Amino acid sequence: MKCRDADFAGEFSRCFEVITGHRHSIRMQERMYIVEGCSKTLYNLLKKPIDLEKLRLFIEYNDKTIAAFLTGFYDAEGYVKKSGKCIYLSNTNKELIEYVKTLLLKLRIMATGPYLRPQKGRPFYDKKDCYVLEITRKSSKQKFAEVIGFTMKRKMDRLLKAFSP
Repeated sequence: MKCRDADFAGEFSRCFEVITGHRHSIRMQERMYIVEGCSKTLYNLLKKPIDLEKLRLFIEYNDKTIAAFLTGFYDAEGYVKKSGKCIYLSNTNKELIEYVKTLLLKLRIMATGPYLRPQKGRPFYDKKDCYVLEITRKSSKQKFAEVIGFTMKRKMDRLLKAFSP
């Protein structure tokens, strides 16, 4: 896994260690953090195209597993507007975005979308359409913060800042 975010790389490495039972190092190469490891079981579970039916059993086991999946997904693909008015999630897989929306509803969090995000002015290398979910209701943002949240401190701080007076 390669990324530019040190917090995300650290959390990914920690979670990967829990799953595989092996410690993984993080190294920096060309301004990218790299976490390397292998797990045949994890590969078969997550190989593309993603088989949501296979994952559904693990994700929807209970409310805690739903929340844990959403936390990880929002850590990777989500962000909070600087003003705190909206929590966004974006991904090129529309089916996956719609699935995330149903999971949010199971936790009583309202989201709107998916909306097609315009590509104008954005550096898309694969030229795929990108879809966005938005959480704008105050009650849903508070529920998101309480139940799902972010493991990445800077994202969680921005979310909590929206509720401070």
